[in-house]
Amino acid sequence: MTRNWIYDWMISCPAILVLGETRYRNYKGLVTLTLLYPRAIVMSREGSIRVINTIPEYLHRVIIEEICLDMLENERKDMVGEAFRKTMFYGGYNVFLMNNNGYLHNVVFELVNTSKIFLYIRRIIGKLVVSSLEHWILFGVGLRTGDFQLVIESCSEIGRVEDDKCYIESMNYELLVTNVNVAVEGFTRIIPDNNPARHVVKL
Repeated sequence: MTRNWIYDWMISCPAILVLGETRYRNYKGLVTLTLLYPRAIVMSREGSIRVINTIPEYLHRVIIEEICLDMLENERKDMVGEAFRKTMFYGGYNVFLMNNNGYLHNVVFELVNTSKIFLYIRRIIGKLVVSSLEHWILFGVGLRTGDFQLVIESCSEIGRVEDDKCYIESMNYELLVTNVNVAVEGFTRIIPDNNPARHVVKL
């Protein structure tokens, strides 16, 4: 059984949400958020590789596993894949912009205040939000500080506000952001991961 499998090294990679796209002048970019769970775990023993992946398909299961298998080796040529790869080195909330040479820069990195900000998700067939850089920056500051007024003000531009709750629609899911721990029908509580991917080596 897997739980009895002794490994030489292990990499634990998080699920990552794409919250939206951003624009700044002639640059385009992506906004990502790292989740504590579910995860893809790659283990190695004497050259043999084993993968345990609990990430569902609609949360980018395949691409996360691909990146987890070779995240230290190669840059990705697609913007989403490279944003995911770099997000794994940061954790938390990230905003990336791609320069004219195709290089993806991290321009915003924020840790989410999990004692004041609560996140929920539900699966939908949606579309990716495109909004200006300033709105995503303001949203990230709200997540870090727990200043929910900043979250609400930015959410009115990048999503929608209903009953003092922020809803952001993405490709395959909708994110709900609140400042209280509540039960909302159809939504599942998720926890942000403010740490990078874990790499464990047996000594």
